[in-house]
Amino acid sequence: NSLFSVANSAIARAEYRSHNYDNALNYYKIAGDKVGYSEAYWQIRYDFLQQNMLTILIVIISISVLISGMKFVDRKWKTFAFYHNFTDKVKSIDLVRQLLMLFKMFRHPIDTYDDIKRYNKSSILAAVIIYTIFVVEMILLSYFEAFIFNNTNLASFNVFREMIILYGVVFLFVISNYLISSLQNGEGFLKDVFIATSYALAPIIVFMPFIIIISHGLTLNEVFIYKAINGISIFWTLL
Repeated sequence: NSLFSVANSAIARAEYRSHNYDNALNYYKIAGDKVGYSEAYWQIRYDFLQQNMLTILIVIISISVLISGMKFVDRKWKTFAFYHNFTDKVKSIDLVRQLLMLFKMFRHPIDTYDDIKRYNKSSILAAVIIYTIFVVEMILLSYFEAFIFNNTNLASFNVFREMIILYGVVFLFVISNYLISSLQNGEGFLKDVFIATSYALAPIIVFMPFIIIISHGLTLNEVFIYKAINGISIFWTLL
């Protein structure tokens, strides 16, 4: 209730003034105070970066040098030929190849749709898997998005209801697209529309895990970054 929230906010402010930012963070979360939570998290992040920035830079540089060295060794002596052979075999599996076409959407979207419609390079099974990945990611967003940006009431959140809503929206979108195409004497079959629509979700599917992770590193001061990444993925999908 409101008195409970006020009490926890008061405790959080007292902890914050005492520089006990971890405790303040917990109490602000219990109170549902996103502004206070953001301020406490900013201080925690600032202290962490001050203490660990050099280590983080060394790790990043070391990983970059290691990856470059591995690529050089592989080009010169084919050290990782077994890995390339394995990945080539995996990619030759029809279903895997169809799912990897998601990434082709970023470079050649028109060619991808042409492959789906004219050359039948994808399948209903691949589309169903893609839709399922999309639904799972949307549900994970509700659970794991950072507290600052998460407006989901998890106490009343129902996974099965959310799944039905998401699948229902996709189904209605596919049917409406198919009907519009039919009314305008289009050439699209329901199967083609169903499969093509799944690949149109590529930006959201690919970016969503990174959006969830990035949300845990930002405060309300950087909300424009979070909204921009979200907006780009949604606009790219609609485009």
